[in-house]
Amino acid sequence: MTTSASPTRNGAASSAPPSASWAVHEAPASCCLRWHVGQLECMYTLRGVDDAELQQRLARAVPWLHALVKGVEAEAIPPAPVPWAPGVLPAASPPPPTTATEPEDWCPRHSVAMDHHSNAKGEWWSHWLAAEARWCRGK
Repeated sequence: MTTSASPTRNGAASSAPPSASWAVHEAPASCCLRWHVGQLECMYTLRGVDDAELQQRLARAVPWLHALVKGVEAEAIPPAPVPWAPGVLPAASPPPPTTATEPEDWCPRHSVAMDHHSNAKGEWWSHWLAAEARWCRGK
């Protein structure tokens, strides 16, 4: 790779290679927009092959995004509550949402009803898996 000296903003020569020769596999032009809707921070990135294409797409995207934000604000949809203090990352993942428990005679893995069994060792629910020639206890 050859480098060509090109002037920098302060007029000094730069030894960095021209951007056309960079081994980068991203779009040559991009624009990242960032805005707030209430307490929600939103980001939208446009990518293109050159600045002219990006400017045309940006001219269409900004009014669309503006209308989207105004529509959300008009509905006065409050942001979802955050389970930790804003600006502070949680120490651990928030607990999974609680779901309604399945009836004890239902196998959630195979979505079938199970039969009740008992013997001297105790009681349990299970169903027969004919394709696997074994019993399943729903776990």
